[in-house]
Amino acid sequence: MNSYGFWGPSEGIDTHDYILELEGDTPASPPKKLPGHSLDNANIDQSDALTITRVKLVGGQFKTVVITKRAPEERGRQYTIGLPNGALDSPVLAAALRPGCRKEVYAKYLCPADKQFNHADILKSALFDPPQPAGAIIAIADINPVDYTSVIRISEQVRQFELGWTNVFTETIVPDMEYHAIGFLSADCAGCEEVPGQTFVMAGGDGVAIPSLRKTTDRFGSVPTTLVDAGTIAQFGEVLFTEGNLIIVGYADKGRLTAGTGLAGGLKVSRDGGLSWAAASGVAITVPIYGIARLGEAIIAVGGTGAGVPVVFASFSDGKSWVSVTNALLTGTAALLSISADSEGEVAYMAGETGKLISVKVSGTSIQMSDLSANLPGTPATLNRVHVFSKGFIAVGGAAGYYAESYNGGVSFVEVGVAGSTPIGAIAGDRYRAVVGAGSNLFIRDVLTDMEFQQVVLEGGAVITGNVTDVQMRTGSLDDFNFFAAITDTGSVILGKDFRPTS
Repeated sequence: MNSYGFWGPSEGIDTHDYILELEGDTPASPPKKLPGHSLDNANIDQSDALTITRVKLVGGQFKTVVITKRAPEERGRQYTIGLPNGALDSPVLAAALRPGCRKEVYAKYLCPADKQFNHADILKSALFDPPQPAGAIIAIADINPVDYTSVIRISEQVRQFELGWTNVFTETIVPDMEYHAIGFLSADCAGCEEVPGQTFVMAGGDGVAIPSLRKTTDRFGSVPTTLVDAGTIAQFGEVLFTEGNLIIVGYADKGRLTAGTGLAGGLKVSRDGGLSWAAASGVAITVPIYGIARLGEAIIAVGGTGAGVPVVFASFSDGKSWVSVTNALLTGTAALLSISADSEGEVAYMAGETGKLISVKVSGTSIQMSDLSANLPGTPATLNRVHVFSKGFIAVGGAAGYYAESYNGGVSFVEVGVAGSTPIGAIAGDRYRAVVGAGSNLFIRDVLTDMEFQQVVLEGGAVITGNVTDVQMRTGSLDDFNFFAAITDTGSVILGKDFRPTS
């Protein structure tokens, strides 16, 4: 640890010795390495800071006061990428010769002295100009010289750090307490900023007393406080939807990993960060609720009794009142266990028992559905989770370690090996970093692992106890993919965060 009391170098990270890579043919495929390529001539396009100059009368004297209303904003960057001699088959050249082709470029830090220094810079959505002969031969030691260059323009550049995973909390007040959901809270006011991941809410139960709902504002530095919402006895807090001070909790008498026997549940809403609660109004919700997501102006909750009819509820008033959704696809014996929204694609995906997968679109207060189940490969059984990584890029996971991804919005899928035969209970992340919970293990795939899933190792040789029931990635700023929180059915909380001094 450095003098700041956090992992990482106190003077920052040095900026040399990188290898360039170009994203693969699909979002999750291994990137293409670019030996001999180089970047230089970085230029940043920024807006000016917005300042206001005022003259004020202070203590009988006029004083000029300059107020900064907005900091400078980065609008884009550009680099010159060098192509080595003879690189006629370079994937960079191929991209540069295709007008309008956008690709992610990765700059991976080489040979860190310790994993706390490990990182990769992601040059997002790079647009390549046609290659041009270099004005002068650019020599690079021990490899062919660069004789062609291309200017690449990017909208954002973000840094992905190596994550350190730590078991930060285990429930001891009620030893048999299970936790099935964890969520982040953020300030509910324009311009408010907080330390990423500072406030958590977690939900669960012991199957006997009222459900457990707890909140921590210091990253589990002290025992989380209980939020009393008068949930129903013998139910679990099964899913959390958090948005500013809005918290919606879905309840079930059995967790999604044992949903075949779930018979009862409900839904509670808080609009003040958990200080007060109200039951869902407008329609009585008494069935297990396993998933909640926002799609446009609608908040959609899904569930159903084990091996029962799938049910969907929607609110167009930020959770104040709810309606029951009817559709010809909501029949049979396949309760819905998860929902995830693709806000860019304006579509959500619902998954559940018997390999059921349904897409949802909202138009006003009308909800349309399409059955995508037949597009899944292999023989999926219960799907415990569906997750949207980015526009059109979705994943489903469930029984017997089944895990599949689609890169075209569910039109087709490919199976991906993650965890053998262990049921998958949680999926989180974006197109650059995915985290999957399977049994008592977490698996991570990111730029630093060359887009291959690797098992997470906890700091200090600790092990994960219980089954991972939920994992969430904090969202809201450019590098929030450097902060994850997972929870297990034995009441353990595992944080994955980078080693920066400021983290």
